[in-house]
Amino acid sequence: MKSSGPSEKQKARVKKITGQLAKLSKSIDKRKKQEKAAKKRYQDKLKSCRAHLKELERAHKLVKKHKQKEEKEYKRLKEKLAELLKAAKVREAQKTKAQAAKKKASPPKKGKTSTAASKEKKRKAKQVTASKSTTPVSKVEKAPVAEAVKKTVAPAAAPTSRPTTSRKPIADNRRTRTPRRTSAEGTPPAPPQAPVKDRLRKIEGIGPKIEALLHTSGIPTFKALAAARLTRLRAILAEAGPSYKRHSPSTWPKQARLAAAGKWEELKALQDELHGGREKK
Repeated sequence: MKSSGPSEKQKARVKKITGQLAKLSKSIDKRKKQEKAAKKRYQDKLKSCRAHLKELERAHKLVKKHKQKEEKEYKRLKEKLAELLKAAKVREAQKTKAQAAKKKASPPKKGKTSTAASKEKKRKAKQVTASKSTTPVSKVEKAPVAEAVKKTVAPAAAPTSRPTTSRKPIADNRRTRTPRRTSAEGTPPAPPQAPVKDRLRKIEGIGPKIEALLHTSGIPTFKALAAARLTRLRAILAEAGPSYKRHSPSTWPKQARLAAAGKWEELKALQDELHGGREKK
């Protein structure tokens, strides 16, 4: 006979379904709690934002009121300044009018007029004396002379307006220049010229310090460097110190010969083969 109760498979399926339902209910409850918490957070944020907005509105109103007050004060001060300027202009006009009226009303001073008159008199007296001194000599009336004598005798010279005065010869006070000393050939001696110095740092391995050292040691030009012996160059570097001694002058004379001859392209080709003034190994 078949049993009327549920089988084991059905029971297992029911258990499985009930477990799944329990899990779902738990997850739903969990989500509800999370949603509630999130809702609370959002509500709190919304409240704080509303409070902040209210504070901003209050501050804006205060700023607006303060701005209106400042504008009113600015207008008042501007009007006051305009009034002061008008009053100052009126005062200036009154002052100028009063000064002009005083000048018209006040009579001229006697002292000044008397001095002016005396000056004018003195000037006129000087002009009269000057005109008297320059007047021509009075003409002497000529006696009647016979016509024959007039033809033979030369006519007398007309009297001059100013008497002639004998002028003294002006002494020549100019200083006589001493001739420059010249050489035996007749040309002035040329000033002593400074010794010519070449730019020795164009040589590979020579810097500004070594260049100055060579100049002071009597090697100022490319020709002098080309003629210098390696022993002398090494001795100069050794005397200058250990920092100079480490440099090798083995290729300097060869480079200097090319530079002295003006063979710059060959010098450049040679320097491309060198490394710090030394031949590449």
